Amino acid sequence: MEAYHAGAIRARLSEIGGGTVTDQISTLRYKLSGVGDLGVLNPGNPFTFVNDDVNALAQRRTPQQVLSIVYGGGTSYGLFYPGGMNGAVTVA
Repeated sequence: MEAYHAGAIRARLSEIGGGTVTDQISTLRYKLSGVGDLGVLNPGNPFTFVNDDVNALAQRRTPQQVLSIVYGGGTSYGLFYPGGMNGAVTVA
């Protein structure tokens, strides 16, 4: 579900002239997880806005790769979870 939400945000950014930002999001996500976004280009717009492949399948990432993204490259805390997580409640 989150992938669809993120795709909708990137689509809207692209529509309002923020396409460069969508590419920066994809680049950062690749840097943090090691899994690139193939993406689909919006007709008439050169920016990646949907994180899927030619078969419309979302990019696969392991749980550790996803955690690397939300931790900003850290292994147990950082970025969206600066105090880490305890499995039940986000510690801020």
